[in-house]
Amino acid sequence: MAVNGYLLAQHGQSVGKRLCGIRIVRLDGSVPTLWDSFVKRHLAFLCLRQIPFAGYPLYLIEILFIFRENRRCLHDEFADTLVVKWPGCLSPPLPQRTATSARRGRGGTRRGSSGCAT
Repeated sequence: MAVNGYLLAQHGQSVGKRLCGIRIVRLDGSVPTLWDSFVKRHLAFLCLRQIPFAGYPLYLIEILFIFRENRRCLHDEFADTLVVKWPGCLSPPLPQRTATSARRGRGGTRRGSSGCAT
């Protein structure tokens, strides 16, 4: 938890976000502080889940905000943050689709020049 907190505060990415090629930024494009990335985004909503009988339905509603047009959950709105694709993607490249594998129904996702899935 300390490692992820440090990485979020310094780079806007946890290990998992780095592997997925995404990053958390503030609305002005800067890296969020530890206060923004941990306390506002996570701790506040962790406390929300502790409310008996109402916590988990409220948490589900909070997560369903991702389906809005701006694709920001309630914790993103609360912390003034946004999750963006980051070109420094570290995910392993998928196998390229060939004509033979296409006929057999196999193949991977097309990758851009950075190696991230497109």
